Amino acid sequence: MREFNGDIEDIIRNRKSCRSYSDRKIGNDVMDEVVAMLKDVESIASSFRLTYLAGSGPGGKERVGTYGMISGASDYIAVIARREGNDPVEIGRLFETAVLHLADLGLDTCWLGGSFNRKDFEGRLDIGPSEYIPIVSPVGYGKERFSLLDSSVRAMVGADTRKPWSELFFHESILNPLQKEIAGDFRIPLEMVRLGPSASNKQPWRAITDSKGCHFFLSRDKGYGLRTYDLQLNDMGIAMCHFELTAAQWGVAGTWVNGPHPQAPAEWEYVRSYII
Repeated sequence: MREFNGDIEDIIRNRKSCRSYSDRKIGNDVMDEVVAMLKDVESIASSFRLTYLAGSGPGGKERVGTYGMISGASDYIAVIARREGNDPVEIGRLFETAVLHLADLGLDTCWLGGSFNRKDFEGRLDIGPSEYIPIVSPVGYGKERFSLLDSSVRAMVGADTRKPWSELFFHESILNPLQKEIAGDFRIPLEMVRLGPSASNKQPWRAITDSKGCHFFLSRDKGYGLRTYDLQLNDMGIAMCHFELTAAQWGVAGTWVNGPHPQAPAEWEYVRSYII
């Protein structure tokens, strides 16, 4: 995977979802980097592929349906996944990697997992009968100031609100909330997890640390985001992306595994462990 030009912590902290776009076009040099980056991300994916859809909004020849949630965007990136056997954790992890690389290039994006017309997008792309599009994002340059649309949606979902460490992170047992001040090498990676975007800002990730590493769990909102695609497992992929990229920058080498993990509440779903 290609390296970032900027500091990953700064990129994560500064990136905001953008729903209103200017008519500024993406230059050829930047577009070449975007295409090359998407190919890099796609090369390590096992359950999906990525495609770039140009000129598909008000500035292009056709408009794709986003139910009024996006304004002014003409270009999109889309995930094309298998209808059966896709991996929302992998999709979330790698699509967020792409989103952060786009931010590193100065481009704005906005995750869309439910508020877009799948048939509209699928009608413009070459997809097979066993494939569908679970995730898309506009790509471009946002307007200099947040629009009423941006402000309204952010206020509706509480986009700037994050759960405290005491609700999300624990050491060895959920009876022992992890304090930021004693989290050691995991302090910055976990803070970047906490700041991550999630569907409807549900923030479903939970983590328990121990001497072996950091173990991630999903605290699911029952029935949420399951109709066509598991948005909350996708959110876990976003959390893993933020964790691993930040850990790598801070020299905390590790590997994702499915393996032994601390005991957790019955309603939590074990996802992965980052073993150091």
